[in-house]
Amino acid sequence: MTTTDQPGWNTALAEELIYGYLSRALMSPDAASWTELREVRGPALACIEPSDQGLAQSMCDLLEAVAETSVAEAQEARRALFPVVETPDCPTYESAYRGRDVWGQTNLMADVAGFYRAHGLRVGAPIAERPDHIGVELEFMGVVAHKEADAIRRGATDQVAVCRETGDAFLRDHLGCWGTAFGRRIERLAPVPYLRAAGALLANWLEAEMTARSIEPVEWVGGPTPVAFEPLSEDDLDDICAPGAGPLPMVPLESVGRRPLSTESNS
Repeated sequence: MTTTDQPGWNTALAEELIYGYLSRALMSPDAASWTELREVRGPALACIEPSDQGLAQSMCDLLEAVAETSVAEAQEARRALFPVVETPDCPTYESAYRGRDVWGQTNLMADVAGFYRAHGLRVGAPIAERPDHIGVELEFMGVVAHKEADAIRRGATDQVAVCRETGDAFLRDHLGCWGTAFGRRIERLAPVPYLRAAGALLANWLEAEMTARSIEPVEWVGGPTPVAFEPLSEDDLDDICAPGAGPLPMVPLESVGRRPLSTESNS
C-alpha cells in the first residue's frame, strides 16, 4: 500500500496545507514570506479539491486575491485593520475574545502554550507574537497535521491517535471557540480583498473541520469581550499607599510569550 492509499493521509496533508496557508496569510508579511505564500504554498493549496463547493470557492477567492496583491499593499492593509495599538474592532488574540479579566487572559495563554510544549514546540523567532495570536494557533494546527501525516506514512498508529486527539482538543478548547467569529469579523471589516477572502476561508474552513470531526467547542463567542477590572476598595488603597508598601502585583511574564512556534532543542 502506498502512502496516498493509507486512510487519513490525504486528509491530514490537506489540513496541513490549509492551516499553514491561513497562518501565513494572517501573519505580518515581508517580501520573503509573501513570495513563499504566492509561489510555494499557493500552488500546493490549489491542488486541494474540497467536496464542499463553498469551501472550494473560498480557497479560489483567496488564492486569486493574494496573487493580485503586492507585499506593500498587504502590509498597509494589515496595519489598517490590525494597528500596533490594538483596537476592539478586530483583535487577533484569543484572549481578547474569551478572557473576562486579566487573570483569565493569562490563564488562557498559559493553557495554549501548554499545548505547544506537549508537542515539543515553543514560541520563538523570527516574528514576535503571543501564543494566542490567530497565526500562531493556526500554525500549531498545521504542525500537528504534519506530524499526523508523517505518523500515517510510518504506520505509527499510536502517534496518529495522539495527533488526532490533540487537534480535536485544541479546536474544542481554543481555536474553534473564536476562530470562526474572528474570520467573519475580518470578512466584514477588512479594507482589501485578500484579507476579506482570508477571513471567509478561515470561517468556512473551521466550520467544515468541526463538522467533519464532530467537535462542539466548549463555548462560542461572537466578538471581543471587554476586560473587567475589579475596583480597589479603600482598604486596598490604604495598603498600597502605606509607607513601605511593596510593588503592585504583575501578570506573570513567563506565561506571555511573544514569538511564533519553533521546535524545542530537546524535542
